Amino acid sequence: PPKGKLNFGKLLGLWRQRRTVVLWDTDPRDYLMHDNSEMTDWCQNYQPARGNFCLLHDNHPYAIEAVRLLSEAQHTRIQSHPVSYWIDNKTQHSTRTPQACA
Repeated sequence: PPKGKLNFGKLLGLWRQRRTVVLWDTDPRDYLMHDNSEMTDWCQNYQPARGNFCLLHDNHPYAIEAVRLLSEAQHTRIQSHPVSYWIDNKTQHSTRTPQACA
């Protein structure tokens, strides 16, 4: 939901429109960052857990830096997918082992 704010009325309206609601558990607040060093600091301190869903804004310049840094991390296996990857073919992905996602 926009700005992470969701109430019952909004949820009901989205369901009536047959919209998919996606929630996340990790938000680096990339939309507030001013340079790549802020994203680098966040990525270095991020401790991913299995099944994390990390919110990144592709209309802000630092999201791609996060994807690059997290994908290069050697201590964990991180996969980056758009939301459509998980909802376009639900049956195909429903048996996947949860992993940290960026």
